[in-house]
Amino acid sequence: MALRFQQSAKRTFEDSRRYAKEHKHEYLTPEHILRTILDQHPGIYENVDEKVIIKSLDEYLDTYISKVEKEPIESADFHGMANRAAQCTMNAGKDEIESADILAGIWNTKCQASMILKAYKITKDDTISAARKLKEPTKFDSNGTFCKDIGSLLMLLGWAIYNGNQEVK
Repeated sequence: MALRFQQSAKRTFEDSRRYAKEHKHEYLTPEHILRTILDQHPGIYENVDEKVIIKSLDEYLDTYISKVEKEPIESADFHGMANRAAQCTMNAGKDEIESADILAGIWNTKCQASMILKAYKITKDDTISAARKLKEPTKFDSNGTFCKDIGSLLMLLGWAIYNGNQEVK
């Protein structure tokens, strides 16, 4: 089964990669992806100050991710998260990875992003609820149309998006 992604997913991936590159981070990680999702879609988690989560993510990234003068590469955790998102998608019989799959991938990966969410008492149900909100129109994309889903394939092998492929088989 070929998994596809939407333009909005490319934008999320590109924004995450751009953030990592601007901060000279050696690796692109689930923390970058979560940070981008929270930045692009404020208010997806109820009863939590997302700015505090973003601050925790920034502190982690700036403290523990090495600095380099080249393009960031995907970390092992990034690929683990991508695989989990792809598994969720295929298990549901879908051909597009959705935001729910991506956030589930973050939640189910042993990574700092998941630990930060859990430290702020964000449950798996909270994450599923947040993912559902991402399917609602929240921001305009570069073409002036609503972005309904930030997540199609940015997790499943980021290099595919980065290299401009339209699908991954």
